[in-house]
Amino acid sequence: MVHRVAVFLLALGVAAQARIEFTPTPFFVQFEGFRVQQPGFRDGEALVTFAPPSGWTLDGAGAVLNLVPKDFAMAMARVESRRLGTAAVDAEESLKFARDYFAQMLPNGATGLKWEPEVERNPVLLNKHETVRLEATYSAVGQSFRATVILCNLADQQLIFVVGGRERDFPKLYEAWRRSLFTWQGLK
Repeated sequence: MVHRVAVFLLALGVAAQARIEFTPTPFFVQFEGFRVQQPGFRDGEALVTFAPPSGWTLDGAGAVLNLVPKDFAMAMARVESRRLGTAAVDAEESLKFARDYFAQMLPNGATGLKWEPEVERNPVLLNKHETVRLEATYSAVGQSFRATVILCNLADQQLIFVVGGRERDFPKLYEAWRRSLFTWQGLK
């Protein structure tokens, strides 16, 4: 009996730590007769895929996936998987986490971080999971920047999507990023 309890507790601990492993795994799909490679990631035994914007480079390991956008100098994108908390995606606790998370990502010397007062609910649904979007502006290296953070609570983990770049590039940058969010497959 003690052995069964220990195995059960171990399984619960592993399940609580389950996160998407963002080390890219080659995955091929067929589109209108053409074989196309997409990045695939492991979530336990499941395969999670998405189609990043064309030309964006990926660098993933562990719970973090960094992307470098093509054609946008001084831009970045990031996806991170973390343990699911108890708060709803749009609860003040979750919004505070998102703001603090992004503030820690700012480059040294960044100033004037300001959050838009309006929070957008469900800019995209990921496998029917609700999302929340926050937007911020800041200054760095003598330029104005804009960024967005999207949170999504899945069944067993929280995903954080961040994209940011120069203010003048942001509308096109965000549109490419947002379109790619609709391509996520295999999320639980």
